[in-house]
Amino acid sequence: MLGHLQPSSMPVPPPPSAWWPPSTSHHPHPLPPASHLPPAQAPRPQALPSSSAHHSLSNSSSLVSKPNLPRHAPQQQQQHHQPSTALVQPWSAILSPTLSISHFRLGELLGRGATSEVYAAFTDLPDFASLSLAIKRIPMLKLATQKDIARVQAEIQTQLIAQHPSIVRLYAAFRDHEHVYLVLELCESGTLADYLEARGKLTEPEVRYVLDAVIRGLLYLRRQGKFHRDVKPGNIMLTADNDVKIGDLGLPSQRRQIQHTVCGTINYMAPEVVANQPYSETVDMWSLGCLLVTMLKGRPPFEPPNASNEDSYEVRIKTLRGLVDGHYTLPRDLSKEVRDLIASLLQKNPERRMTLERILEHPFFAPGLP
Repeated sequence: MLGHLQPSSMPVPPPPSAWWPPSTSHHPHPLPPASHLPPAQAPRPQALPSSSAHHSLSNSSSLVSKPNLPRHAPQQQQQHHQPSTALVQPWSAILSPTLSISHFRLGELLGRGATSEVYAAFTDLPDFASLSLAIKRIPMLKLATQKDIARVQAEIQTQLIAQHPSIVRLYAAFRDHEHVYLVLELCESGTLADYLEARGKLTEPEVRYVLDAVIRGLLYLRRQGKFHRDVKPGNIMLTADNDVKIGDLGLPSQRRQIQHTVCGTINYMAPEVVANQPYSETVDMWSLGCLLVTMLKGRPPFEPPNASNEDSYEVRIKTLRGLVDGHYTLPRDLSKEVRDLIASLLQKNPERRMTLERILEHPFFAPGLP
């Protein structure tokens, strides 16, 4: 866990433009704002052939020279430590002592999950005047166990100190008797899941742009000694300009620690997690492979073709069978570079999965690719 953050040492950060240098990307911003435009104005990617090539989980990967990369030390050998027990801290150690919900006006409901709601938010407080805000509201009644409280506290601690263009910024957190409130950077275009629902699937240049930003955010978490454990389209946010940011940091765990708790979403869950075996940071690599297939195909690699949006028992069983069998299909006209990258990530053996650093060296990210 990160150290305690004292409220007095948590000033409101400068506007986002002050956190990082201007982009020097060699790849143009490819994502049109399809989620928020009428269909006539929202160009869709060209349809891919319905015929698919059959693939299995291979042990191949490739080493290439490092290219110039678009905007936005090899991985340590796994060490088998016992997982640390989640510690619940006094709320006063991580929350603002001065903010309250009376300082904010809640606007449109942007999203609702099992344990929280996210609203557009407005305030007259000078420190927030230049920022577009959202507030995540978590009912205290949903924090029924020590594990629930520890998860929210971990999200607050991790996100308060995270200052990276590929991670949703948390400006402050506070609570009252009924709710915990997280004051977040507003991501007006919703999640990548919303975008995929509107677009169906993405082109390879669009996938390259999204994946690059996600990888850079995960690398930042690694430098903080964390890995995410729940990489999926629903946890990837898009701003009004379709900048890509990782959200929901409630699951990040200590790096170099073998975990035993089942976390994440089944469609993006590594085999060792599904089998309730010890796992480490390599689970993020598997999830990236599943994310890559989802963006290119319009659905996760092991989900049955006729699965509904409901997380039914039958769909879960078929998904698990597909994962255990290790077979997935890809559209025929995908490039050899992206096929190789997918195969290098969807390795059943965690030690054979390509690392984050090597993904950025892969030919799929070479400048000049279409």
